[in-house]
Amino acid sequence: MAGAAVIDALWPGKPYPRGATWDGMGVNFALFSESARARRAVPVRRQRAQ
Repeated sequence: MAGAAVIDALWPGKPYPRGATWDGMGVNFALFSESARARRAVPVRRQRAQ
C-alpha cells in the first residue's frame, strides 16, 4: 500500500470517553461490547480544502 502509515508502538489507552478522542499525542479509541469477539478499526484520511 503506497502511503500506508506504520505503527511503531501501541500504548494502553483509557476506557472513557467512548469513541475516538485526540489526547494531545495521538488518538485513543475506547469501545464497549458485551458480546463482541473482535473489532476492526478503519482509519479514513479526510481531504483538506485547498
